[in-house]
Amino acid sequence: MKTIGKNTLSLLELVVASIFYSLPFMVQPIQSGFESLNRNIIEASFLSGKSSLVTLLRVAVPNIKPSILTAIIIHCPKQFGRIWKFVNKWFGKGK
Repeated sequence: MKTIGKNTLSLLELVVASIFYSLPFMVQPIQSGFESLNRNIIEASFLSGKSSLVTLLRVAVPNIKPSILTAIIIHCPKQFGRIWKFVNKWFGKGK
């Protein structure tokens, strides 16, 4: 850990902060995936007696995988670059 003033900053804290920073930007592709989801498959899942959680995890999420992958591909490299730059500045070689 590197001390910055009176605070200590760990890599885990940087990653968590970066995830929270980029989360709002990842919502739009995932939201469009949910909006384009066929309502009939959701209704069929409910009619077969599945709960809301099972419907979400077993029906909705597998059908919006392209949207989730798009959000990850677009935003993760950018955030990884920011974390890497910060880590090099505070913990390593870059000044």
